[in-house]
Amino acid sequence: MQATCQCGNPNNPSKVAAAELQHKLDLLLRTGSILMESAADTSRIRRTMKRAAAFLSLDERYLHFYINWNVLMVNYSDTEHSFTKFQRCEKHGINLTSIAKISKLTWSAISNDYSLDQYEKALDDIQKTPRSFTPWQVAIGGGFACGGFCVQFGCDWPAFFYCSLAAILGFRLRMFLPTRGCNNYVAIGIAAFVATLIAWATTFLSLTPSIAGVLPEFMHSSTPWHPLMACALFIVPGVPLINFVSDMLDGYIETGFIRAVNTLLRASIALLPRLCNHHLHKIV
Repeated sequence: MQATCQCGNPNNPSKVAAAELQHKLDLLLRTGSILMESAADTSRIRRTMKRAAAFLSLDERYLHFYINWNVLMVNYSDTEHSFTKFQRCEKHGINLTSIAKISKLTWSAISNDYSLDQYEKALDDIQKTPRSFTPWQVAIGGGFACGGFCVQFGCDWPAFFYCSLAAILGFRLRMFLPTRGCNNYVAIGIAAFVATLIAWATTFLSLTPSIAGVLPEFMHSSTPWHPLMACALFIVPGVPLINFVSDMLDGYIETGFIRAVNTLLRASIALLPRLCNHHLHKIV
């Protein structure tokens, strides 16, 4: 944080005004950081922060934003003050509920003339709001989506369920590992590997006579290799990909490029098991 202010006498009211200004900038940065960490696109973040600044009575002529993937910066310079504050954004995820609530909050704050304490409490409540779905619900939904892709690739229904099972377990592992301090990209690689390994193991249910002979007919698949093509597609980041395109089209090249690299890394990790499986299938 950088701050310069000609406050003069400590009892001068301008010192109180400077403290209030810093508090407003903190609230403004918190608003932007919640949006960035919830996977909002840069245009929405800037638009919402400008609306919050209007509620906070910050003159747009003296207000300057810098919005990046990992850090937000706000500078306010008028004839009496010059403050620059930074806010790091570290816990990136997808939380559309938080994005919607922040948008509604800024409109409500303007319409109902919130106090700073009311606005701050509302931000605290949004950050403490639990997600709409549990991790297992998200994993099951994502897993069946991968199974749907497997159907699009031409699999039968037993293979659909095998693919879904592998994707559900891999997706849940993907969400669990970062909570234990695992690097995000390492977690993606491990989850893709485990999901692919499970999908590969299900092939024995149909291809190994000694195992297939003791299983009921409905568990036999005529397309046992298809689940390996779709079981790790839960890793492909759809929302960051959309935000990358949106940011690039809106002129936020730097932030869009960072999102693009992040998307490319995740997609590459998702494709690696499929390439390995292709060579494995040729060997077998």
